[in-house]
Amino acid sequence: EMCIRDRYLPWLWVFLAAVSHVLLAEAFTWLLIYRTEGYKKLKGNIDRLNRKLEKRKDAPTALQTQKNHAKKVKALQGSLQEVKDALTMHKIKSDFVIYGILFVFALFILYPLFEGIPVAKLPFEPISWLRFLTHRNLRGDDYTECSMPFLFILCSMSIRGTVQKILGTTPPPTSFFNFPRPGS
Repeated sequence: EMCIRDRYLPWLWVFLAAVSHVLLAEAFTWLLIYRTEGYKKLKGNIDRLNRKLEKRKDAPTALQTQKNHAKKVKALQGSLQEVKDALTMHKIKSDFVIYGILFVFALFILYPLFEGIPVAKLPFEPISWLRFLTHRNLRGDDYTECSMPFLFILCSMSIRGTVQKILGTTPPPTSFFNFPRPGS
């Protein structure tokens, strides 16, 4: 008798597992991060600084106070960026732990089910140093066959942003590497 993973499309099971993984991780993130006072305080500071900055930018300025106004706007932008960076670092550390633990747990459950079974066919042949992940534990030399870990990672990464957007938990836009922009 055929197993359920053989009867239906294996990539669909991996995709559903990835969706479940992301939803569960976001639920844990909400419970352990978004409800904390530290997160709420940082989020409130971002909202407050954004309102201040918009008010400051919209305020009319006289010619003699333009330099002073520009300095205040730049200082507010710097403060806002610092708070956004702090919030991002707070979230990255937490996400690393939550997603990491759940990822290992998911692979621990899924790996035996799909060991040695190609779950998808790639439309390209991966470069040699990436084959260890795309063709992991698959027999044969057809490197366009895709293993479960690779598809699971790919699906989880691509679904996460959409789920965060739907749930309204997308982190604030921030430049992680603060390089000076040309002309500033």
